[in-house]
Amino acid sequence: MKKVALITGAASGIGKAFAEELALEGYKLVLVDINRDGLEQVRSTLESQNSIETLPIVADLTDPASPQAIFDQVSHAGWQVDFLINNAGYTSGKEFLDVEWSSHTDTIQILTIAIVELTYLFIQPMVESNYGRVLIVSSCSAFGVSPPGNALYDSSKAFCFKFVESLHFEMADKNIHVTALCPGMTRTNFHESEQLRDIKEKMPGFMWLSPADVARQGIDAVEKGKLICVTGFIYKMILAGLKIFPYRLAVAFTKLRRRVRFGK
Repeated sequence: MKKVALITGAASGIGKAFAEELALEGYKLVLVDINRDGLEQVRSTLESQNSIETLPIVADLTDPASPQAIFDQVSHAGWQVDFLINNAGYTSGKEFLDVEWSSHTDTIQILTIAIVELTYLFIQPMVESNYGRVLIVSSCSAFGVSPPGNALYDSSKAFCFKFVESLHFEMADKNIHVTALCPGMTRTNFHESEQLRDIKEKMPGFMWLSPADVARQGIDAVEKGKLICVTGFIYKMILAGLKIFPYRLAVAFTKLRRRVRFGK
């Protein structure tokens, strides 16, 4: 019987790359995204190129009702998810008080609450079948000093890592692998907003990762039962350096970045 993978944010970027990698392995795919047209394009391409079954679900994960609705649709189709990939996310890149509160609640919902609820719903059948894989996309930004404009994004990614950390050990004797994927800068449409475009333009080429490489490393890591997967040699070195780099210097550097980026 073919395994089933569910991917959020599947219409573009790293989510699309996950879908492409798992399609090559013959997975049946539940593709979740808010972008109906993009989702249909990915579905059509994957089915025609790989002869696989897909279940596209258009869902807005800022809606608190979405996780249960997604679970119900998958159950109604008679599918059981073996591999859950919580990938969807976004950030405005704006400073905290420059964003309406309703937008902050949307960010918290999609970056934390939806992830936890989807995991809660889909991991229970995994426990019953004594098999499962859960990959949650965190970020390298979860570990350093957070720059301005990242108040909720970085803290949410840190939350995701700690959530995975505990769940990884809880599920260790149940043949369920839970892994935090922590990519660095990746070439997706994530940095297309006005606030983030300057970062994209100023970041040197060697700092960028491809979505395909990030997805492949994440899949390999969760199959091996790793707790954390930091993608890219440069980011492994950066995180290693953070352990010895004096915190006060990191704070001073972040203050400098704020003056350069925001002019204040």
